[in-house]
Amino acid sequence: MGLKKRVVVAHGIGVHAEGFEKLWEPELKAAAQPTGVDIGEVQGLYWDDVQQQLADHYPVVSQNLNAALAELGLPAVPTNSTAYQMLEDYVLDVVFYLMHEMGTVLLANCADRLEAACDGEEGHTILIGHSLGAAMLPHVAWWRHGTTHDIPYHSLILLASPLGMLSPLPAVVQDPLEIMRRLTPAISIPDRPTMLRRFASAWCGLGDGRLNFISNQNDLVCADVVYNDLPDQPPLFTGHQLLPQIRKGFDAAERNAITGQLQNVIPIQAGTPTVGGILDNHDVHLYLRSPEFIQTFQRLLRE
Repeated sequence: MGLKKRVVVAHGIGVHAEGFEKLWEPELKAAAQPTGVDIGEVQGLYWDDVQQQLADHYPVVSQNLNAALAELGLPAVPTNSTAYQMLEDYVLDVVFYLMHEMGTVLLANCADRLEAACDGEEGHTILIGHSLGAAMLPHVAWWRHGTTHDIPYHSLILLASPLGMLSPLPAVVQDPLEIMRRLTPAISIPDRPTMLRRFASAWCGLGDGRLNFISNQNDLVCADVVYNDLPDQPPLFTGHQLLPQIRKGFDAAERNAITGQLQNVIPIQAGTPTVGGILDNHDVHLYLRSPEFIQTFQRLLRE
């Protein structure tokens, strides 16, 4: 019998339908083919419906982007503008997620769905999260680690993870790492590098490089992209960056905290840093087709 691995994927921001994983599957199977490892049918962790249920519970945020911007101390954006559409499509989901935390309902639902998707094969399961799904999966894994003191999964690949985001107003919009810290209140975690070091070290018992962050340096969600074709109109576009008040990527100390545990932070350069390329630079298929992802995925399939 040949080698087998289970692959479970989690979607990110935007609008998704149940069965979204079928759109990822061709690229994942093509990447796996040279390894000779059978990945079977790719399993999807669909959670857009749970997010929507919570969004309906907080309509002042979910139905009014400018209300969320006001809470961040930012000016309103005209609703008929390109900037508004861009922020609504690519920032509001993240802002909402952080403003209302990884609540018990959301966390429990995602944990239950992940358990069902793994179907008892956690030790042979490679988890792949994209965008907001690459914050949710670490939260679920860390929450489980806090109660069982183990990481049961084979490995984790995080594409365009917003875990590097640093909020200027943490009392209003929390950092994703602050949410992780609150999931295990009994563990002393004084700062961001320590949180990342603790999370990375939890994967050490499984092997080197079992935790992998892959971030496109032209992707607004996980990098501080400078757009030469973006007007310099403070405070929204200061320094030709969109929402410069929110740092999007890990700093050197945070990267070192992860790599010091022999886990991986892998930058890629794909697309172009232009306003017209913002959507394409975040697209999951750009990540799945990148040589860096393919090499990481193939390595994990063989281990």
